[in-house]
Amino acid sequence: MRPSSKVIKSSAIIVGIALALIVLFFTSGERGSVQTVSTKGTVPYYASKITMAASAMRSNTQQDLKRGFRFDPMQLVNTSVDIYKAKTTVRVMDAPKRDTYYYSLPAGTWLMVRERLNNGWNLVQRANGRMGYIKGLMDLEYIGHEPSGITRHEDMVGDAPAYIVGHGDRVLRYRRSQILKHNAAAVVPAGSKVYALSNNHQYFHVVLEDGRSGFINSQCLEPVVPEGYRPRLPIVDGGRTVYGYEEMMEDTVLLLEAYPKYLTLFDVGQSELGRSIPVLLLGREDAPHKILVQASIHGREYATTQVLMKQLETMLYHTEVPNEAGYTYDGILEDIAYYIIPMSNPDGCMISIMGALSVEDYSSRQKLLAI
Repeated sequence: MRPSSKVIKSSAIIVGIALALIVLFFTSGERGSVQTVSTKGTVPYYASKITMAASAMRSNTQQDLKRGFRFDPMQLVNTSVDIYKAKTTVRVMDAPKRDTYYYSLPAGTWLMVRERLNNGWNLVQRANGRMGYIKGLMDLEYIGHEPSGITRHEDMVGDAPAYIVGHGDRVLRYRRSQILKHNAAAVVPAGSKVYALSNNHQYFHVVLEDGRSGFINSQCLEPVVPEGYRPRLPIVDGGRTVYGYEEMMEDTVLLLEAYPKYLTLFDVGQSELGRSIPVLLLGREDAPHKILVQASIHGREYATTQVLMKQLETMLYHTEVPNEAGYTYDGILEDIAYYIIPMSNPDGCMISIMGALSVEDYSSRQKLLAI
């Protein structure tokens, strides 16, 4: 039997009212708002929340930048561990199995529990960074949860070069590796002083002032400037696009005034156009070994003068301030004398830079133009 038209119309009205109620139930917000759907679980709701959070984050970041704050990625490095001490002799396995190779640790040994496995085994680490597994924790005494791991303590060598920890990767590691998992002992505060026991790798073996030792990325270390040293402003501008004879002579005078102890000027003669050709002695004239260094032998290679002058200033600077390895060059200059000719061919260099305008004598300029 087919339903009458009245029944169909009534059903349609009921369905329409139900849909309207559903829409009203799931809609909210102020009039004129573009986004009115606010039911949790819907995509628009979470999209709006994410947008609001991102906007707040940008606002906070901009405010921090205005205040001079700077995000430190070291805040994301977690070095906290649970510390235990062996109550009696404990056996440490190389793998979480009873039949694997093991070694014994005496009572009183401090351990860090890095992971707790589901089968009752625990991944532990000693102060020297060595890892192992212990079944259960019955033989260990819980000491506490510490923000930094335990490390070896070493004595500082008397002549070990000192460094100041700057910004960047300043994690104290158990071994020389970029990987931080089970390798991060502590985050060294910026401004701390450390002493390098070895500094021939990317990760220096260092000792902190409190005796803790480990490995730290050398890129965050700056050599300690000796007391009483007044920082010098750079003399040679390595960023100049044109560095000619006049610039070289001006910088020579300034370097001689700044470092009279290590630098001496000689004059070996003049060029064809009457320009003085200076020779700089870096070191002692009576040194047992002597090295000659020349630049700008060919006129079109005048950029080598700028490079050599900057190298000379860098070497002079590090006679007073330690280099990245923590050493100064004053000892080298006791054994080696460097005779430096910054611009061997000044006329050719200036012709390459300025052309015929660099030749002041009229007859000489005409000869040059006639070539």
